Amino acid sequence: MSDYPASEYQEFAPAAPLARFVVCTWTQQTGEGSQAYPQRVLPDGCTDVIWTEEEPPLVVGPATRMIVAPIPPRSTFIGVRFRPGLAPVLLGAPARLIRDRQVPLVDLWGPLASRLFEQIAERPTTKARIRQFETALLDRLDRAGPTDDLVIAAVAWMADDPTAESPS
Repeated sequence: MSDYPASEYQEFAPAAPLARFVVCTWTQQTGEGSQAYPQRVLPDGCTDVIWTEEEPPLVVGPATRMIVAPIPPRSTFIGVRFRPGLAPVLLGAPARLIRDRQVPLVDLWGPLASRLFEQIAERPTTKARIRQFETALLDRLDRAGPTDDLVIAAVAWMADDPTAESPS
């Protein structure tokens, strides 16, 4: 038997109004084990907001290098992954402030983040917790800053063909 817990990761399509900003919502659950599960996270240009059952939500900024995140046994994580370049619009913080960092959501949203944590924790199922997370982001759409259509187009172009060379 392995000392590491089994890990189950699932992604879900975001609510339609969030699809322009959000790649997916996701969950990761670990089972029994005596050591933390070594989750490898590769740099992908995305920012995630992650909530665990024991901690308030964290904003995990875009990474510039691979990291190994230890996930304790018997843990459940719920996350929202933003499209590259679009997290600052809904989170209200420039990417340079969160790049390669983990920042408590309360540092960006103030008391609203604490209420979000309480509302998510009150939901009885993982699916209901994801919906609550999305509801909080939908509420932010009205206050969202403008998007940079050039950045959106550039990211879409790179995603369509990551090996393509820049047009001359």
